[in-house]
Amino acid sequence: MPKRLEISYQYLDLCTDLWPERPSHRQLAKKAKICHKTARKIIMELENTGSLTDPELTNSEKMREREKKYYLEPTEELFLLSLRAEKPARPNCEYVAQLATYYGTVVSTSFISVWFNTRFGHKGTFKKPNLVPLDKFRQENVIRFIEYKLKCQLMFDHSQYCFVDEKHLVNKDSVPKKLRSCPLSGRMDFIPVSGDFRETYNLTACISANPRKKTPIVYTIGKQNGTAEAFTRFCDLMIVSGWLRHEEILIMDNAAIHTGGDSEGLQKYFWETVVGGRPLHILVIYLPTRSPELNPIELIFHIFSRRVVSYRLRHEYGPVDNAIVRYGTQVLDSMSYETILQCYKHCGY
Repeated sequence: MPKRLEISYQYLDLCTDLWPERPSHRQLAKKAKICHKTARKIIMELENTGSLTDPELTNSEKMREREKKYYLEPTEELFLLSLRAEKPARPNCEYVAQLATYYGTVVSTSFISVWFNTRFGHKGTFKKPNLVPLDKFRQENVIRFIEYKLKCQLMFDHSQYCFVDEKHLVNKDSVPKKLRSCPLSGRMDFIPVSGDFRETYNLTACISANPRKKTPIVYTIGKQNGTAEAFTRFCDLMIVSGWLRHEEILIMDNAAIHTGGDSEGLQKYFWETVVGGRPLHILVIYLPTRSPELNPIELIFHIFSRRVVSYRLRHEYGPVDNAIVRYGTQVLDSMSYETILQCYKHCGY
């Protein structure tokens, strides 16, 4: 603040010397030996408000100065916290109404929002919570979860774990959902997609943390809509190509295409199939019910979705037919082994 006052006095001296002409920010910058941006800011502040603002005044203190008439007593603040504890999804207008009813204090909805965001150490903003189904905590599902954790402790070599799953894709998922309009004309460009808006595909993939494999991920993208027959063919592909090796562990969820129909005998098939003169002895383990957090391939699918719509992987004037296949193949082929290891680590393996 003393330096800002010194610069303002120098600006007044220039106004006196150059009267009736107005000094420019370049002249002030040269006289005070400061940058042009700072000189322009001080001149605008002096001419618009007639005073200078103390830079050491924090944002919270500024907020308190502006909202002194809305200052809340400790009992009122405790009342707001109790309302939040009773119903976290309570809208701001209800806080305003309850505060006016019980204490006679009239505030705006924006004040409630600012109070929750700045009053305490953490921002009390509205966030989208995770949706956890109630049947996840049934007794039989909890027992399956404990059994799965015990199996993971017995089979401590997690590099032998292979996770397989499917993801439903739509062709228009290869383009961004939002575009920024032109700030000058307001014009909005169109998003080019294929003629069939409902053209769907199904991605089936399997990942592994085994560093001896040529690729850490194997996948297929086709138009089969997640059937047990298509999943069985993908399992045959993993064996015939040599990607699945002897005595590995294949982990999947309890989806119907994994346990029923053509996939009903997969456990026996992976254990008894002879490759290289001896059985594969691949152990199939099913994840607990409602436990996607234990499957690292779900994180891979999330990375896949974000990278497909990334501008660095899009061609503005390229063909739009089968775009999800083209961009999806590019993303999955560039998926690094380190990324998969981080996903394993995030899921506790």
